[in-house]
Amino acid sequence: MKTGKSLMELAMEVERQAAMKKDFIAPSNLVRFHANPTSREVRMEVPKIGDFAINTLAHAQLADNAGIPKAYYDRTLASHPGLLAQQINHWFTVTPQKRMVRTLDNYARAWLSDRYRPLDNFDLLSSLIPYVVERQGDMVVASSEVTERRLYLKLTVPSLVGPGAKVGDEVCAGVAISNSEVGDGSLSVDPFIEILRCTNGMKVAKFGKRRNHVGKSNGSDDAAEFYQNDTQQAMDVAFFKQIRDTVKGVLEPAGFQKILDHIRESGENKIEAKPEDVVEVLANKYQFSAGTREGIFRQLIDSGNGLNRWGLLNAVNRQAQDEADYDEASRLESISGDILTLDPSQWKAISNATDLVPIARRKKASTN
Repeated sequence: MKTGKSLMELAMEVERQAAMKKDFIAPSNLVRFHANPTSREVRMEVPKIGDFAINTLAHAQLADNAGIPKAYYDRTLASHPGLLAQQINHWFTVTPQKRMVRTLDNYARAWLSDRYRPLDNFDLLSSLIPYVVERQGDMVVASSEVTERRLYLKLTVPSLVGPGAKVGDEVCAGVAISNSEVGDGSLSVDPFIEILRCTNGMKVAKFGKRRNHVGKSNGSDDAAEFYQNDTQQAMDVAFFKQIRDTVKGVLEPAGFQKILDHIRESGENKIEAKPEDVVEVLANKYQFSAGTREGIFRQLIDSGNGLNRWGLLNAVNRQAQDEADYDEASRLESISGDILTLDPSQWKAISNATDLVPIARRKKASTN
């Protein structure tokens, strides 16, 4: 797995972000978008608040909320930013709604519903770090990072070890905590498995917990900075205590044994079709890039893990180490866990490459 930051580095960056970020509730018809004539970027002006550049995720959220097709939005942003700004202003004026604007380092990093409930990384780490320190004798920070989209904390317990599907393999139990402050998914606590021979990581979401960022509507008819009231703050303190207890629960030996049962069976689930066809079906299902698809195929053939479910999921989580982007690497670790827990009919569709014919038909149609 990708190493990322140390726990100290992660805590320092999250603390810095907590001090620099600001949130606002603003009616969309009061927010104005304009093109910077020098940089040709579209910027967001929140009245009486400030003028902000816009990051990639916030652009995607703006496109979705305005009902502008993403491909058209991106093309217009690149070639005619002034036109795009006019179109965004038009749609947010004729269909006004309250939105939460989350900013950091002079960037608008999220355009969200005013019902969005901030469950922030600083509060999450403040709750978890004392527990991690308490268990420092038998808990290891395997990987951690904070990106524009998500925070990741992956912990393992070296004393909790079991057999892999291949003779000689051992796997170590752990937990993966992930959170997004910007609407890119829920706060999640999932079992995490490290394959000790190669330090590959696998997140098993089927046995995890999710908490969504949904609350009550906030704000007035004017743009104003968002602050949590005393009741919301008290609710969050209780909530993050529950998250800490959830982390403890995920690391119970009984839950680890359920995953070991899946791992044992995965070695018995053979790949029936050609490996390249199976990887093609998988790439289509999970929207892999061409480079990622080729890397997974190479890992499947060369790793020696076997042409079975265990070999395929290991090819995916091994490819995660070669991804430049930490978010994408973590997504691959989640996909490998999905492969482990697919029900028999879903696994059969992949192992037999039964979806390959529709893929081939689409490719043929696109070339005609």
